[in-house]
Amino acid sequence: VWVGDRWAERFGLEPGTMDHGYGHSPEQVVSVRPSDPAVLTDYLDRVAEQTARYLQTVDADELDRVVDTSWDPPVTAGVRLNSVISDTFQHLGQAAYVRGLYARR
Repeated sequence: VWVGDRWAERFGLEPGTMDHGYGHSPEQVVSVRPSDPAVLTDYLDRVAEQTARYLQTVDADELDRVVDTSWDPPVTAGVRLNSVISDTFQHLGQAAYVRGLYARR
């Protein structure tokens, strides 16, 4: 999803790159400036749609497919899906925490 529809540019990042924020320093994070708040929800919708389509195709062979050989052992689609689920719950918790901080103001 990230490489289509000029998402980097819409998030205020260098166009045409895979610079999606992973590993950014605090200074780099502050420099991310979506062109409009709707960019966030539009991107979420596109990712959710593509994820739902992908999950409809997953079977045992797909879960065992190696998707990243730079690790030892290599990472399979099943392991990567577990990582995505874990990251999602962590981010949901972070968002809830920030929302609670904001509500106390």
